[in-house]
Amino acid sequence: MEENSDFSTSSDKTNKIPQAGRYYALYTLLNNKNSQSDENKTEKGSESESGSENSSNNITQEKSVSVVASNLTADGETQLRKYVTKRVAKGNLHPGIGSITNLDIGPDESTVTSCCYYCMLQKDVTSSDDSDVLEWMVCYMTMGQHSLDHHGLVRHLDEKMTELTSRVGPYLDAWYDASIQFMSYPVQWLFNDLKFLLSAALSSSPISYGCSEKEKDIITRFIKTCSIAEELTKSPRGGNEITDDPLADTVLVDIADVKHSKPDSTLHIDANFKLTNKQDCTPFCEEWASTLLSGDTTDAHYVRQVCDTYRLKAVQDINSLQRLVHKAESDHYALYRALVFLQRSDNASMLLERARHETTTKETLAVLDSLREYIQNNGGFKLVT
Repeated sequence: MEENSDFSTSSDKTNKIPQAGRYYALYTLLNNKNSQSDENKTEKGSESESGSENSSNNITQEKSVSVVASNLTADGETQLRKYVTKRVAKGNLHPGIGSITNLDIGPDESTVTSCCYYCMLQKDVTSSDDSDVLEWMVCYMTMGQHSLDHHGLVRHLDEKMTELTSRVGPYLDAWYDASIQFMSYPVQWLFNDLKFLLSAALSSSPISYGCSEKEKDIITRFIKTCSIAEELTKSPRGGNEITDDPLADTVLVDIADVKHSKPDSTLHIDANFKLTNKQDCTPFCEEWASTLLSGDTTDAHYVRQVCDTYRLKAVQDINSLQRLVHKAESDHYALYRALVFLQRSDNASMLLERARHETTTKETLAVLDSLREYIQNNGGFKLVT
């Protein structure tokens, strides 16, 4: 498909060309109550004795798909609408739960396959007629397999889709920036101080902000992407842990509430993205930041890939340490192996702190405390200031 400058927004055409590889489309799904064919009516009429309880089966629900906004080419939008129509007819769509598929729709479909995220959205409308309840299908498309998200689009939709150009259109146009590109901004903003932000993300340290709410939101989302708390919550616990604690399955707590009780422990980011009250970080975080800065800091996919790689490494190291520590409760050789593991790690202090707040038994805590004490008495942890 040849790329041109005509992109459809509802029934109008504009000359706005979207950024390469970033497309969207919004469709309305309206319920149409269609009676069955005359042939089926006749057939059903001969079976009228079956009672009125089957009368509801004589009506089928179909949905008409209409484009509301899109920055695809006219041909591309038509192809996408055909797919959406087939997908809606197939059913099994759950509001708010998106799916990803590959479609040959884009500026050069002969060589490029587009990754399409689609999600059905609903909004309750106070009306007794089901046909008045609007549903939408939002589609985001980019080149390749990426993380796509509808980022709260539903709150921008209203019953009559009024003020589309000034409200929904610009929001749809910003989907790529809100869903993907945001990952690159903190890397560019903080640069040499990035390692301290990564350290805070791993250890769940408290952070205060002097920047704008939008910038705070971007940094907060970046920190969440780099954090390992969610993965640790899902990780199965090793060892023969026995506890009567009814909250044993939710023992992961925010270290910010436990460890960082000192008033001067909060990392502060000012309006110019300068960090104050920086805490020591591990060589692991310094290497992580160095890897990010050595590549294209404007490439959000590169940033995400690097962050996912280091985050996975941190989770694997914590799981390995936990297995050794559980064995060390009854095996002195396992205690020695845990010590060697930490001495060879460039992230020992964070691993010990996370492991300590992951455990629920006094025996495990005793092992972790003994490891920390031994390391501190014999050279201490490797830290970067």
